[in-house]
Amino acid sequence: MTRWRLTVAALLLGSCCIAFGEVRIWTDLEGRKAEAEFVGLEGDTLILKKGSKTIRVPLESFSAEDQEYANTADERAAAEKVRLEKERAEKMQAMLGERKNVPIVERRWADWKDYYDESLCGSAMRKFFKDERSIVDVANKGVFVSVEEAVRPEGYAPTMTVYCPKAYDGTQAYGVYIHISPNSGPINPGSDHQKMMDKHKLIYASMSGTSNDEADMRRLAITLDALAQLRADYHVDENRIYVGGTSGGGAEATMAAFLYPDDFRGSLNSVRSFAVDSVNCLPFADKSDISKAAKNKQPFAFISGPNDFNYDYMPGTEQNFLDYGFRAKFFDIPGMGHDTASASTFDTVIQWVEKNNPRL
Repeated sequence: MTRWRLTVAALLLGSCCIAFGEVRIWTDLEGRKAEAEFVGLEGDTLILKKGSKTIRVPLESFSAEDQEYANTADERAAAEKVRLEKERAEKMQAMLGERKNVPIVERRWADWKDYYDESLCGSAMRKFFKDERSIVDVANKGVFVSVEEAVRPEGYAPTMTVYCPKAYDGTQAYGVYIHISPNSGPINPGSDHQKMMDKHKLIYASMSGTSNDEADMRRLAITLDALAQLRADYHVDENRIYVGGTSGGGAEATMAAFLYPDDFRGSLNSVRSFAVDSVNCLPFADKSDISKAAKNKQPFAFISGPNDFNYDYMPGTEQNFLDYGFRAKFFDIPGMGHDTASASTFDTVIQWVEKNNPRL
């Protein structure tokens, strides 16, 4: 029996449940017929699929009509591959460099309650915010919102600035660095900071709507949603996701890494003191929560200088974290004021963070 006859027998005996590709009745030179899915051509070999079976046969074993069909279908497939590759390249090019006002349409969790309950402190955090309506840093401003509104306010349509290194092509996973601003607008990366993202293969993002006048959970929710958007848009290295911030944004970054260790692998806090056992920082966390967080071994970096009005508190911040078993380091930067860490400082700090990242 010829190879084609064996193949026809296999096709006839195979399953007829075919889900993908073009299916047709194929006819060999002896008039035998079988239904199969066209997969493609490899030189003069026709590749067909019948159910779960993939069969390779000489194209010349088929009728002239089938040969013409196979050649035409293969040309169409090749043209479609070129079109899709061009489309992918154009889309990729549009995702590189700096982009402002990027919509954040993805959500970390569909249910707003999960932003509380999936945190390290679990539902205790939701209960605390519901009962106390507390807002760290701005408790005296009277800005109180419900636990649901904090996460999903009416008309919620956040945006962010994104910078992706131009060397990124999607084949290699890049890390992520999200920076939380203390103001209503994002902190856009200057050219020096962009060079640091290039050097360390990090995709940068900073969101609008994270000012110190907002509820803590709103700032955290936007940060988590921004990460969800980056995960959807880019090939993200899950072991290299970091969060940072300036001033009140620095406090939020420290809180984000503490509460969501599965999302953030480390924190870079510029010019904001913090204490894990303080009712002004993590009032919903008890000693068991702090102990559990310390076991994650995430690196917490704190950055300040002698011209920062929080400077005197920063060594105590480092010691507080160390006392509870965290990996922490205070970076004392000569001449630094109450501002975002410079690009050169970021370079030094991110190297320490990555060296102490237990997932690397």
